[in-house]
Amino acid sequence: MWPLIVLKNPASTQDIALQFARTNSYKTKIVYFSASQTDGYGTNSRKWISAESSFAASFVFPFSVSNEQQSISAFPIFLAILSAQILEKIAIKKKYSIGIKWPNDLYKNGKKCGGLIMHSLPYKIKKKQLYKIVLGMGINLAWKAPPVDLNASAIFESFDDSVNFDPVSFIELITISIENFILENRTTDLIHEFSKRDIFKSETLKISQKNKRVIIGKNMAINHQGRLLVQEKNKTELTEVCSGSIECV
Repeated sequence: MWPLIVLKNPASTQDIALQFARTNSYKTKIVYFSASQTDGYGTNSRKWISAESSFAASFVFPFSVSNEQQSISAFPIFLAILSAQILEKIAIKKKYSIGIKWPNDLYKNGKKCGGLIMHSLPYKIKKKQLYKIVLGMGINLAWKAPPVDLNASAIFESFDDSVNFDPVSFIELITISIENFILENRTTDLIHEFSKRDIFKSETLKISQKNKRVIIGKNMAINHQGRLLVQEKNKTELTEVCSGSIECV
């Protein structure tokens, strides 16, 4: 297992992990974990509201692109799928009960229960392009009383059910699977599994990007790089989407 640092109520595990990644060896692997955080955030700096029982962790590890099929952009989707599979096995006991909103949000009963965020720090060693990946994960395990105005759910139905959740075992399963994913590069499995969990499968989507470009089209699938493939009206080729905020129209 990778070295594990347990934090007590930090502002954000991701910020601490990023600071570590910027100041330590490229090859170093480490995990920062906390049962709560006061200022968690997700994609586009959206504030993450943690449940009373929650899981927050950031994984730091090296990655090099060894072939054209590999891409760091696939990691958030991979870890979202992996997290869903493990949580269903050890907590929910029901397969495909956790859906995924591209690229990295976990949904249960139509509401968000978790999310991921990734930062990649580029390195060059002997002209080879390398990356230090900092992958953050926030999961709501159980609410005592979920805010009525918050579109959120949790993995467990009741707070008492979450007591036996073992975060260390969960982290160990995640780190082993990250290692296997890097070695095996099984992106075909990634595409197939995402298709089964995609909460917007075959829907018409509106995708808003940072450059203010708006894409409207049918959600077709993802590719090996984890990019969303969209069929826009009056276009013969599929549009590859690397990032953006999506909603059904």
